[in-house]
Amino acid sequence: MLGIILLFGVDIGGDRKALVGGGMVLLAGLGYSAGAIEMRRRASGIDPAATAAATMAVSALLTLPVALFSLPSAAGADSVSSLLALGILGTGLAFLIFFTLISEVGAARASLVAYLAPGFAVVYGVTILGEGVGVATFVGLALVLAGSYAAAGGRFSRSGPSRSSARAPARAR
Repeated sequence: MLGIILLFGVDIGGDRKALVGGGMVLLAGLGYSAGAIEMRRRASGIDPAATAAATMAVSALLTLPVALFSLPSAAGADSVSSLLALGILGTGLAFLIFFTLISEVGAARASLVAYLAPGFAVVYGVTILGEGVGVATFVGLALVLAGSYAAAGGRFSRSGPSRSSARAPARAR
């Protein structure tokens, strides 16, 4: 988390909205990790595809009231197809892969993918938004990569059972 704090805390420059946004990103990262561990603990044995589908359905239902009050005045076929593509392919497929990883390699290792996001955010910020890169950015990214490497057990290849203390998922009969 120190690397993420350096990425957001030092390079933000004090703007209140940016600090709140950075704090929310930190909370999201923490929630992502805690959610994966809780998922492994409570839902082992449930088909990852069913978990991904249920997650998408519940999320859609929870956001529906807000969406109904903020609908655009007009939405063309391009907008609707983009929304469906992002929802199904971008989010749905990502959830399916993530929940499959949780069942196969364990929650701790599966959540390592979340640590790649800050690196991509920096690249996008520099290339698309023209943001500057400071020393804190490089130190933060190095700490994120070092933490990911350490969390993976100091190795990236999987040659044996997961280090997770959770039982293997139950198989349907």
